[in-house]
Amino acid sequence: MTSKLCEILFLRGITGQVAFEINGDNASKAPHILNIWFPGIPSNLLIPHLDLAGIAISAGSACSSGSVKSSHVLVSMFGSESPRNTESVRVSFGPDLAITDIENATKILIQTISKIQDLLQKEVLV
Repeated sequence: MTSKLCEILFLRGITGQVAFEINGDNASKAPHILNIWFPGIPSNLLIPHLDLAGIAISAGSACSSGSVKSSHVLVSMFGSESPRNTESVRVSFGPDLAITDIENATKILIQTISKIQDLLQKEVLV
């Protein structure tokens, strides 16, 4: 399956289920990478929860993996105080993904975001 089809299916799967915005524009991004902002969902909470569920995503670029600093690209796009810097993740679509992989990933993502929202509302994660 092409990375563009993966992206379309992924976005279709989460549209209307969770709040999100895509960072950047389609014309100037790598075709297999999607940088996405989930308002109010800290990436440092989302990433480990998804990792435990078998979904690997990142908060920064591949060349800065392991860094705790905000993405310099997001900072230059939105400013150093933008919540996008700490609430955005990078999703990469590999060539071996199947439709069921995307469907499972979107279900897990939706459930995880809902769980984090509930915990933040109850101030369990604060």
